[in-house]
Amino acid sequence: MGQQHKHKAFIYLFELAAEWWDWPKTHWVSCLLPLLKGQAQLTTQQLPATNMLEYPNLKR
Repeated sequence: MGQQHKHKAFIYLFELAAEWWDWPKTHWVSCLLPLLKGQAQLTTQQLPATNMLEYPNLKR
C-alpha cells in the first residue's frame, strides 16, 4: 500500500469515526490537526490559516 493510499484510508477512517460519534463538522479540523504527522503536518502548516480551518481545504 503506497503513501497516497495510506493517507486516503486514514481520512476515510477519520470521517467514519467522526460521523459515528456525531461530531459537528465544524469540529473536525480541531480533532484532525493533532493527529497529523510527517508530510501531512508540514503541508498543513504551510496553508494560510483561513484555509487550514476549513475541513475540505485541509482534506486536500
